[in-house]
Amino acid sequence: MERLKQRIQHRVKPNESPLKTEIEIEEEIITIHGPIWKWNWVSKLRDGLLPALVMLLLIVVPSLLMLLIQTRFGRPGLLVYMLVLLMLGMILLERSLHEDRSIIRRAWYGLAGGMLTWMATEVTDRLSEAGLISLDAVPFLLILGLVIAILWRRVLPLPARWFVLAFFLNWASRLIISGEQFVVDHLPHLQLIYPVTIGIGIAGALAWFFVIIWRSYNRLQRIQAAIGLWISSLLVLEVLFVEIL
Repeated sequence: MERLKQRIQHRVKPNESPLKTEIEIEEEIITIHGPIWKWNWVSKLRDGLLPALVMLLLIVVPSLLMLLIQTRFGRPGLLVYMLVLLMLGMILLERSLHEDRSIIRRAWYGLAGGMLTWMATEVTDRLSEAGLISLDAVPFLLILGLVIAILWRRVLPLPARWFVLAFFLNWASRLIISGEQFVVDHLPHLQLIYPVTIGIGIAGALAWFFVIIWRSYNRLQRIQAAIGLWISSLLVLEVLFVEIL
């Protein structure tokens, strides 16, 4: 009987291997059927390319809906639309902070919440004409950025960081486009800045695509690379369709 207790205690003793560490980080049990290389490629698509596509759609589709609602229902419609986006963003942020869920799911909630909260901010800017996506907003961006930078490691959990990152990257991309428009309006001969931005965005997207396919080794790394792929692609789209977005 004593030997049986010792065997049980030995079996439940924590494993200190690297595999155990990786499983603890992801907080998720995955059953793999078939060869491991097939799972890796499925993960590259599901955790790398798919999040980038979803994040793009969470910007493009609400932007198009905003134009449609403004044309059809005017300011009252935009107000209701803003409240709906803000409510969804806050719900997703709240769910991303539940520690009983897997970190991958919480990361998805954080990123999606950041996207929808940004779209609520953009609708608010269209309603109030406060200039939140113009160069006048740069001081506000700097102040909030410094506060977030101080809280980043010591206070904010990982999903909340990604919520903030998605929000601020959207804001930064808008300010970049606003800055380029300002330069071109005052110096028309510098219209070359638009093709340069498109080239940088395409190069960045290709680099992050390479990272996802050949230089990522777990699900969190692929989601992180997906953020880079998304923001690079978003810059290209914003330059190409600046009047729509």
